[in-house]
Amino acid sequence: MKKHRLFFIIASIIFIAFYLFDHFAYEYYLRNFDVFFSNFYRFTVFSRPLILIALWCDHLYLVFKRK
Repeated sequence: MKKHRLFFIIASIIFIAFYLFDHFAYEYYLRNFDVFFSNFYRFTVFSRPLILIALWCDHLYLVFKRK
């Protein structure tokens, strides 16, 4: 359980950092990269919150399963 909790904390920090980076630098990077990369980048920006929600759900499932 400690491994899962550590992974969850690290993943949350990484995704929050990516979210803040996307929020402040999104337009700058879209203007400076080619179309293919910007489309791929846009896909990753919108999929990150979904991944974070999935991690939270998995974490809550393991926490409540233990009780």
